[in-house]
This record gives sequence, C-alpha cells and structure tokens, in this order.
Amino acid sequence: MINRIEIDGIDKTGKDLLCGYIDRLSNRRYVVHSRGLLSMIAYNQIYNRGYDYSQEIENNKDTLIVMLTAELEDLEVRHKLSNEPKIDMERDRIVFNNLAWELKDKGLQILVYNTSNKTPYNIAKEVLQYLEEMK
Repeated sequence: MINRIEIDGIDKTGKDLLCGYIDRLSNRRYVVHSRGLLSMIAYNQIYNRGYDYSQEIENNKDTLIVMLTAELEDLEVRHKLSNEPKIDMERDRIVFNNLAWELKDKGLQILVYNTSNKTPYNIAKEVLQYLEEMK
C-alpha cells in the first residue's frame, strides 16, 4: 500500500507546485515530498558522491515516485524567469530518465509526466486516480 509520494525531477519541472496539488486534492491523505530517493541517487551520480543507496531502494517499496520532466525550451524559459544559475539541463534529464527506468526495474513504482504538456492539476488528478486503482 502506498502512503508516501515523492515528486522528483530536475530543477524547474514543477515539483513543489505538484506537491501542493496532490496534498490538497487528496485531503492530505498521503505524505508528499518534493525531492526524494530518485534525486538523491541522480545527484550522487552527477556529482560523484559515492554513496550506496541500495538499502534505501529496498525501503522505498511503499513509495510512489512521480518524476517530472519538461521540454528543454520550456525549461530554459523557466530558468530565465526565476533568475537561477544555469544548469546542464540535458545531462540532468538523461540521468533522471535513466535512473527512473533502473528503479522501476528494481520494483519501485514510478510515474513520469511532462509538465510542458500537462498542468499540475491534471497530473495530480491522474496520480490520485492511479493510487485509487491500486487499492
């Protein structure tokens, strides 16, 4: 049974906004976090930190990971609007995408959404519908 939702993805994909939508639309039924295991492993790889997350992977079987992505042009605009330092968005997107598939192969439940194509409201509704169908 899923009781925790982690919203992951590279910067400016809408993680915090989606957390709020899921939290409100579910009447706070789930523990919802922005950034979780997927981000920890991704940044571990990107920055060569050398941590071993194998135990955390085993401990996250009751967590739904929702990975957000977006089109590069959209991400560039979002970064400019927020005045944040430029990151290597393509590298980060590739790392997150590859890890999502690896974690899925290890038995974790992962949904992937493109926030250039769907609103946070629609994504939240789909995530909650998915969780209802799992019962």
